[in-house]
Amino acid sequence: MKKKIVGILGVFFLIGGLAAGTADTDHPFRIVESKNMKEQAARGKEEKMDINRVTKEEMTAKKIPMNAVRGILSYRETTGGFSSLSELKRIKGIGPASYDKIAGAFRIGEPVRKNRFNINKANESVLLSYGLTKKEIGAISAWKGKHGRIRNNIDLKDILSAARYEELKELIRYEDYE
Repeated sequence: MKKKIVGILGVFFLIGGLAAGTADTDHPFRIVESKNMKEQAARGKEEKMDINRVTKEEMTAKKIPMNAVRGILSYRETTGGFSSLSELKRIKGIGPASYDKIAGAFRIGEPVRKNRFNINKANESVLLSYGLTKKEIGAISAWKGKHGRIRNNIDLKDILSAARYEELKELIRYEDYE
């Protein structure tokens, strides 16, 4: 019995010594990636769709819900495109849960140039697309109800916060011919 215990302990010490000895060698373990693994990783990056260029067919093939597809296409047409994926949340029907499900399928490619819009003719949907809140839209409506229209940036500064004005000033037109 003693011989068996001593033998078992010897094996443990031998294995322990070998394991400890491998950490001190000049040949540490390496993870070797196959060519196929590298290709899959590269494809994974390519599989994200450029939200500003992807077609309706490509989105539906990737199982993006049709209401989100329509919203994305409409948003691109209205605003000129997405500067950030968080803008998906501005689309009616895309709340936090939907956003979490679909945002990973997209990426932002080349920077976009946002479309300008006429603040006096824009409806609530357009204003929401540009990130205005319902409270800000209400203030714009109230101003137009009282004064007829927003004439210039001085009027707009009276309606919006300074930060919001700075964010939107290059996109807003007051007349159709601007």
